[in-house]
Amino acid sequence: MLLAAFWTLLSRHSGQHDICVGSPVGGRTRIEVEPLIGNFASTLPLRGDLSGDPTFVELLRRTRRAVIGALAHQEVPFGRIVAQLDLPPDPSRMQVFAAILVLHYAQTVDGPPLPGLRAEPFAAGVPQITHDIVLDAWRGPAGLALLLRYDSALFDQSTIRTWADEFEDLLRRALADPGSHLSAPGYDNPTTWRAARPAPPS
Repeated sequence: MLLAAFWTLLSRHSGQHDICVGSPVGGRTRIEVEPLIGNFASTLPLRGDLSGDPTFVELLRRTRRAVIGALAHQEVPFGRIVAQLDLPPDPSRMQVFAAILVLHYAQTVDGPPLPGLRAEPFAAGVPQITHDIVLDAWRGPAGLALLLRYDSALFDQSTIRTWADEFEDLLRRALADPGSHLSAPGYDNPTTWRAARPAPPS
């Protein structure tokens, strides 16, 4: 659902109906590599088809097919995909996709790492992103937490705040009326949906 809504947001602002978003996978599909230490991760290109003004339910079906199809080929290195596409080099942008969606599964461990030691967390900062925009999502006891990271050379903070509000509105609209087409108010114009929806209980 997050991917379908993200595709919708990017489609709305780009004017395109063929959207590709990257998403990392663990790369541990075989039992024999589960106990090994190392980075097996890769990034899957997830291509979204928003043509024909689908309903959100239909877009979810398309999303499911795209994700399952990509996962079936996740052992193919991303570098091989780039090589096969034979894309012209462009140092100003990443190849294949400019947006990333990451669903984090890492759990925070409370308490000191070793008996007898006192430990406290510290802010490590946020590394510079290599793509235009990245949507991070964490699932926790309090619900879903989302973070938009972006290339500040391309976007300003006010733009990303607006996009974050729009993304929340897209998710609310999809839950409230999943049978609506993407051209309906609320999908094509989040301000209309935000003004029309009832205020949350205090």
